[in-house]
Amino acid sequence: MKNLFIALFLIPINLFGQDKIKIDYNAYDSWNSIKELAVSGSGKIVSYQMMPFKGDGYLYFQNSVDKSILDSIDRGKSVKFHFGEKFAVYKVEAQYDSIRQLKLDKVKKDKFPNDTLGVYWIDGDSTELIPNIKSYKLAEEGDWMAYLLSEDTRPDCKKKKCKFLEKRNKCVKEKTTGTTLVLYNPITKQKTEIFQVKDYYFNEKGTQLAYVTSEKGEVDSLSLCVVDLSWIIDNSINALNASISLRKTISSNNLSLKSISFNKGGQQLTFLTSNDTNKRKAHSLAYWNTTLDSAKTIVDSMTVNMPVQWTVSEFKAPYFSRDGKRLFFGTTKIVEQEIEDTLLASEKSKVDVWSWTDKKLQPMQLKQLKREQRRTYLAVYHIASSKFVQLANKDLPSVGLYDHNNSDVAMGAANEDYQLEQSWEFPWKTDYYAVNVNTGDSKIIKKAVLYGGRLSPSGEFFVWYNGIDSTWHSKNIETQEEFNLTQSIGDNFASENNGSPFITYPEGMSSWVMENGVEKFIVYSEFDIWLLDPSGLSVPISISKQEGKSLGIKFRINNLESDSTYLTINNNLIHGFDTKTKDEFYVKPTDISKRFLQTNHTFYFLSKAKKSDKVFYRKMNFQDYPELYSTDLSLKSSTVLTKTNPQQDDYNWGSVELVHWKSYKGLDLDGLLYKPENFDSTKSYPVIVYFYEKYADDIHRHYVPKPTASIIYATEYVSNGYIVFIPDVKYTEGHPAASAYDCILSGTDYLTQKYSWIDTTRMGLQGQSWGGYQTAQLITMTDKYACGMAGAPVSNMFSAYGGVRWGSGMSRAFQYERTQSRIGCTIWECPELYIENSPIFGLPNVHTPILIMHNDGDGAVPWYQGIEMYMGLRRLNQPVWMLNYNGDQHNLMKNANREDLSIRMRQFFDYYLLGSPMPLWMKDGVQAIDKGKNIDLQLSE
Repeated sequence: MKNLFIALFLIPINLFGQDKIKIDYNAYDSWNSIKELAVSGSGKIVSYQMMPFKGDGYLYFQNSVDKSILDSIDRGKSVKFHFGEKFAVYKVEAQYDSIRQLKLDKVKKDKFPNDTLGVYWIDGDSTELIPNIKSYKLAEEGDWMAYLLSEDTRPDCKKKKCKFLEKRNKCVKEKTTGTTLVLYNPITKQKTEIFQVKDYYFNEKGTQLAYVTSEKGEVDSLSLCVVDLSWIIDNSINALNASISLRKTISSNNLSLKSISFNKGGQQLTFLTSNDTNKRKAHSLAYWNTTLDSAKTIVDSMTVNMPVQWTVSEFKAPYFSRDGKRLFFGTTKIVEQEIEDTLLASEKSKVDVWSWTDKKLQPMQLKQLKREQRRTYLAVYHIASSKFVQLANKDLPSVGLYDHNNSDVAMGAANEDYQLEQSWEFPWKTDYYAVNVNTGDSKIIKKAVLYGGRLSPSGEFFVWYNGIDSTWHSKNIETQEEFNLTQSIGDNFASENNGSPFITYPEGMSSWVMENGVEKFIVYSEFDIWLLDPSGLSVPISISKQEGKSLGIKFRINNLESDSTYLTINNNLIHGFDTKTKDEFYVKPTDISKRFLQTNHTFYFLSKAKKSDKVFYRKMNFQDYPELYSTDLSLKSSTVLTKTNPQQDDYNWGSVELVHWKSYKGLDLDGLLYKPENFDSTKSYPVIVYFYEKYADDIHRHYVPKPTASIIYATEYVSNGYIVFIPDVKYTEGHPAASAYDCILSGTDYLTQKYSWIDTTRMGLQGQSWGGYQTAQLITMTDKYACGMAGAPVSNMFSAYGGVRWGSGMSRAFQYERTQSRIGCTIWECPELYIENSPIFGLPNVHTPILIMHNDGDGAVPWYQGIEMYMGLRRLNQPVWMLNYNGDQHNLMKNANREDLSIRMRQFFDYYLLGSPMPLWMKDGVQAIDKGKNIDLQLSE
């Protein structure tokens, strides 16, 4: 298909007399992306994949100090570093072309080639490759690793007589569902095989290995074994083999054995086990520690305090608290096994009953059916006292733990009482409870909370945000005393909802802090960072010294302590974003005024190595791909480590600038203006206006050439001689269409009046989803644009209001009354607003050719919305085309469909705005009998 596209999709090469290559679909496959970044403990070594859009990539190991490439591995992936940086382990996957050919040959997936395991010794700069593996694991803080082969390599077997003489002496192995596990120490080179293994786990220190073996008779009989690796300190293979031979079989003759987990210290282990012969098995919770010869069942369906007819859930893996004193797991109602009957499928009714009393719509219930069938309720086993406590239940289904699961108080959340109103109300309310982890007792903290809802790690305080007056509150769980913590500050803690008629959510809460034995927490205002005392005894402190508000800079904590219960403020960095210039930088909490790394780029992935002050980050802007950089906590200088797409220099790229104007109604607006790299102000250019809501803050986004899921990419279009304009849109409640008109058309007028090089006869519109709706609406309100492309547009707010979001099964009403559609009322309270904002009622005014994409698998906007618009314009004899990518989603997920849309959308705009020939699919349509033959992509003469 690709070669056919190349032959059919013809674009003039030297339209602008340029020497550089113009970007089209031919460039997609050659563009690389950095993926799977991994950093060694000291930060000295980094690894990353350099992956093309299609095909095989490379895995690189790089010295972050001198930038030298230590090794490159074709098709390498999934790197893990030894904690002491002696070696790294990775996989090598099969060739892209080989897998593609197997798919063409319709070979079953289980016959595909397996991965190869690679071990790379960092100091010795040598590699070992081990073929045909299923998986590997590396001890987090130990020298041991293990890998599971795809084959059973047992050398010994029993001779079994066969009725065929020629096979009488054939060696037949006893059946097993396991394969061979190899335990390996790459430092000492100790290696041994363990047979018939299905699964395996190390503890964190690598001193214990647990694995599951299979002996298959009539059923699969599973055993769990543990090997103590801590005493193997020499290089002797015999010592290793001796350890294996001294393994403990801690559980045997199981039909199901799963969810194995060590505690952090590595001396305790838990797992789920069952000998239930039913398809949906009832499980027991088992426990073992290094002082026991075998595991013991500690929780099953007969446990005291467990609700009647409940059992341990197989759908929640058990886990220990960080201190190892508690074991948490899930419980659920015992499933009644289906009774067999003698009825044919055709003799059984199959019906969904929708009732007005349903708290959840039937489509939503069906979407969540599997989740509900697997729903679990948190319980805890107190190890020292052998006490079982049920924490969650049907009335309090969600219970969250704190302080690495060590806290005596957990937080419960329930919203059952508000589920019916969630079909039309937003935000959604939640009741919060304090749950005693030792007794299971719960008491209400606060009802109908909209935002926030966090418990302090000690369980002493509950905090939440009140959107009505934009203030943060706290409550002492024991005394029930409440505090308004920010009413005296005079700062704005509400995030902008851009005209949406709902109570605005907060800018956010960051982390808990411990200062001199007092718990405090960090929240964000519009610009600044505040430290609040939930007891109300200390006045709020601005960590950013309130400089953000005065300078128009958004300050936010960049947390470098991901595993800490409490954040230490001075051990972290603060990110700054200048809302006027869009520059970004970092400051240190000890000196907010001194900026580091300031640049006209967007930062992301700034993190610190575990065992040093080495810091890594990526940054990008429209011209610069987000390369990987290294620095240290001083932030004084940086080194770029990667050069991902050097071929970009050969392509006609582009530039972007920030523009400002006033709307017709006097609103101050920002937008982005993209121009070709070879821009010439003496020439005339077509313009495509793309929009959604607000994009100006994304001025530094980098867009690599790739097929689109739904929108235009400025990178490709400016490369081919277009100007791309992306205006911000500010909305007024009840009038989204008028708001879009005010902002988008005023921005277009501003550009055409200011710049003579914009051709006002060659302007187009493009948007997807909410942007698709606005495109559909604008062409009913103006003839200013020569063409438009609308992806997944709502065309009729009346029919859409009463519909279902099939992706979630939810009612669509809430988004029209309270969120993005911004109408603010029902269709019965203000039908005139639904008419005003529905493109379908303005279709007689349309004189603009339009291309619609709406797919029958769309779970966000039902595709009949696109059909309604297509049908109306077709009836009115207006030029309209509609693309339905069969079975695909709101935004295209299948790559072949993305490539096809990229070509058709370019052809559509090129015809109307560049004067290119009309493609056959636009000229003659595509009949069902010709579907999939690709002849429709040819350009007409």
